[in-house]
Amino acid sequence: MVKHNGVWQETDWKTALELAAGQIKDIVNAEGSDALGVLVSPNSTMEEAHLATKFAHGLGSDNVDYRLRHTDFRHDGKRLGVVWMGCNIPDVQEMDRILVIGSNLRNEHPLLAQRIRRAVANGGELSVVNPLDDDPLIPIRHKAICSPNDMVNVLSQILKAVSSMERLSLCLPKSLSELLEGVRVWENSQAIALSLTGHGETMDLISPRSAVFLGNISQHHPRYTEIYSLAEAIASLCGATFGVLNAGANSVGANLVGAMPKAGGLNARTMLESPRKAYVLVNVEPELDCHNAALAREAMQKAECVVALTAFKSEALEHADILLPITPFTETSGTFMSMEGRVQSFAAVTKPLGEARPGWKVLRVLGNVAGLHGFEFDSSEEVKNEIFGGEKPSTVVWRTLNNNLRELIDVEIKVKLDSDLQRVGEIPQFQSDAIVRRSPPLQKTRHVTKAVLAALHPEQLSKLGLVEGDSIKVRQGEGSAVLQAQADSRVPLGCIRIPGALPATADLGDLLGEITLEKLPAQQPSAEVVA
Repeated sequence: MVKHNGVWQETDWKTALELAAGQIKDIVNAEGSDALGVLVSPNSTMEEAHLATKFAHGLGSDNVDYRLRHTDFRHDGKRLGVVWMGCNIPDVQEMDRILVIGSNLRNEHPLLAQRIRRAVANGGELSVVNPLDDDPLIPIRHKAICSPNDMVNVLSQILKAVSSMERLSLCLPKSLSELLEGVRVWENSQAIALSLTGHGETMDLISPRSAVFLGNISQHHPRYTEIYSLAEAIASLCGATFGVLNAGANSVGANLVGAMPKAGGLNARTMLESPRKAYVLVNVEPELDCHNAALAREAMQKAECVVALTAFKSEALEHADILLPITPFTETSGTFMSMEGRVQSFAAVTKPLGEARPGWKVLRVLGNVAGLHGFEFDSSEEVKNEIFGGEKPSTVVWRTLNNNLRELIDVEIKVKLDSDLQRVGEIPQFQSDAIVRRSPPLQKTRHVTKAVLAALHPEQLSKLGLVEGDSIKVRQGEGSAVLQAQADSRVPLGCIRIPGALPATADLGDLLGEITLEKLPAQQPSAEVVA
């Protein structure tokens, strides 16, 4: 479909592809290759991510990224390999001690939560550092519930507690040792350190099998690089597995194929903060899939050309100029790579609906029409072979998976916020991607509420002069939303819990950014007219 004078018009594939390729090339020729930005959903197949990246590189642009909800990219180029969960999924239930940082487990990874539940049932201990005190239906031995901004401080305490233990008194880098000198260790942070290292009161194992995992909230954090660096240091001192619980179905695969900017390229956040003249979107609904909904909408609105490869027409793509209908994963062949590094190829289970075409094939033809070299593929299997260079996939995978950093990142313990409130904007389980958003059965579950609420600790409500049920206007930057206040003791003081990936909050900013609110006057009932 092509938009003409603000109205969508159906057209044939040849015309749509020629218009898409022609407009993108015209912009690149006139404005330079840096004018193009390519955003790829982490739920796209490896073949789609590879060809989207190859298309950008073919036009001279390094502006490509799949990490749509990330806000901190300081560790780019400082990791040794592809980020993954650090172990096989069945290994989780064999762990003696697990520390999960920044994750609502039942919302983000319900099946993995079951593995952790089994580990605890077998005598293991679970510790959490999180800005939400939701019940994972797993006994938690130790927890530190704090604002997102305080997570770095808490992890610094745990690292100091671990490094001060006699048998773990290893040499930390000088910069990190100096940083920890002024850190005061809280009781719960000390308890988490003791649990991880086997010094806890209930610990009778000399060397517990431990794991440290970073969840979705950590990855969306504006200080993710610092959290990552501290968590890796903690795991290293404890001899623990260190891993990242990736949010997308194919985050690890997109990382492996290099769907990220090279040196000098723009990451997903920068591509929105400094709008490009042209965008190519692969399985992306910008206002619902990006870290800052308002920023994404504004960037698409300012662009001269937005080409969206999508299985769905939606209001979230209202600023697109050309829609190229591609199939969901059920109607295409392709490859996903799980967060444990398992390469899983599959075939389509049904024929494409209507005029839709597999995403890899549309990108292949788009490259052909644009006159780019290296797009002569007859099957997704050929694309996969190019990704792995003809080698056995497992050989490439185990050579590239590595969570270690080349160097520690500078960490700042205390960062003063300008606002008194910080948003905790997790992504609801059944709003995480375009398919689950459109599933009628999932949208009828008790996990989906019709009203979008702004949850605050009861003490925070009182401090702000609010009561449960009050209408409030929350603001982030130029965006705002009118929501209903809710008392929730699971939210720490200084925070307000407002979900993302929803139309009602699509005018707001960063998921974990600063936020302000004001109470709205109660609506007066209309006067009754007496005859």
